[in-house]
Amino acid sequence: ALALETGCAPEAVAEAALGTHWFIQGSEVDFCQGWIEKFSVLASSTGSAVHAVAAHGLRVFERWLDGAKQRESEEQVSGIMPDE
Repeated sequence: ALALETGCAPEAVAEAALGTHWFIQGSEVDFCQGWIEKFSVLASSTGSAVHAVAAHGLRVFERWLDGAKQRESEEQVSGIMPDE
């Protein structure tokens, strides 16, 4: 909230929350869905600036989720990863 109040763009705040390095344990799809759930809760906020942060985070992870689902499907088809 402080970053938004001092003039930081909502997109910059969302990107800062996302970070730059990830360690994913388990399914990449589950990882993305977890973040989508968190940003969805934030999206229910009444503040328009906070809502804009959530909207950006949702866009990022919805795109990532699409790619993760595609990679998961390709891995199952090619046999790179065994079925769980």
